[in-house]
Amino acid sequence: MTNLNENKMEGVQSQEHLTSKDFYWNNFSHFRTHEQLLKDTERVEIFKKAITQNRHLFQNKVVLDVGCGTGILSLFAAQAGAKEVIAVECSEIITQAQQIITDNNFSHIIRCVRGKIENVDIGVPKNSVDIIIADWMGFALFQESLIEGVLFARDTWLKPDGLILPDRAYLYIAAVEDGEYKSEKLTYWRNIYGFDLSPMQPLVLREPLIDTISPEAIVTNFSRVILLDLQKMPRFSNPTEESLFKIVESNFELNAQRNDKVHGFTLYYDIEFSKCHKPIYFSTSPNSRSTGFKQTILWLSRDISLTNNQNISGKITFKMRGVNFKHLEIILNFEVQATKSSRMTSNSPSKQSFEQHFYLSTS
Repeated sequence: MTNLNENKMEGVQSQEHLTSKDFYWNNFSHFRTHEQLLKDTERVEIFKKAITQNRHLFQNKVVLDVGCGTGILSLFAAQAGAKEVIAVECSEIITQAQQIITDNNFSHIIRCVRGKIENVDIGVPKNSVDIIIADWMGFALFQESLIEGVLFARDTWLKPDGLILPDRAYLYIAAVEDGEYKSEKLTYWRNIYGFDLSPMQPLVLREPLIDTISPEAIVTNFSRVILLDLQKMPRFSNPTEESLFKIVESNFELNAQRNDKVHGFTLYYDIEFSKCHKPIYFSTSPNSRSTGFKQTILWLSRDISLTNNQNISGKITFKMRGVNFKHLEIILNFEVQATKSSRMTSNSPSKQSFEQHFYLSTS
């Protein structure tokens, strides 16, 4: 264990000695990363509200902050009356976090520990932590997520009646129409300085786009495909750099709300702090205020025409490759049911089947 209250610089690795395995955590040492996180006020304010407006949960409690970054959630917890806060962070930003905590006069409450949560000794007995706090979500919920670390911390240190904040997540899917934006992303490659770079287009279609989508672009209803309860769900498999394993698989049903083209699908998620006095929610929905997570857009290789009330039924699968959920594969299998009129007036099949793979990755 590296306890930075004992030696602030102990265990801090200079960047010139970092290996490829350290890159993920080193990426979180850049100040711009944390500036962007802190400027995502919609998200930070929800965490502040969930912690500081529920002092009855934190008063005289032992709190574990998984992936503390600059220590902002630890500071909120100390402000809410926690007896002890253990701030764990694997990247070099832990050095700045320690200084921030000291400068704000909370070093008597908050103790920083450098290391990956699965590999450190946080200095307390097992099953003795009252609350785990973590900003564990990532793009498309899973990519760059700390969920596995939170589940490990839960099984190792959380009391049987302990709490996780936030503890629930809900992931949704819908079909979207945005031909102009899709075309812009694809046609860009057709003429660059007079050269045709069209072979790049398939990469555009296989890589999810993290961006905001207009509510008006939504063609169908939203279907919930995932509900995670971090208090109860089992841990995932133990991944290695080479392994590829299924995280979750779920069916979905969508119904067209109008006649329109479908150029892709969008994913968004809601997060719930269900253990607060009044449940608190944080949403990345197109209908909510924009957050740093935005939405995840999956462009289709072949556009689809839908008529009002036409159905799409399918299955979405999430697979992870490598540690830290850096590499995420999303597989869409779906069918579009033919309308009654099209079946009566043509020899077209009763349904069209599609399968497409998408890859979201951090270098």
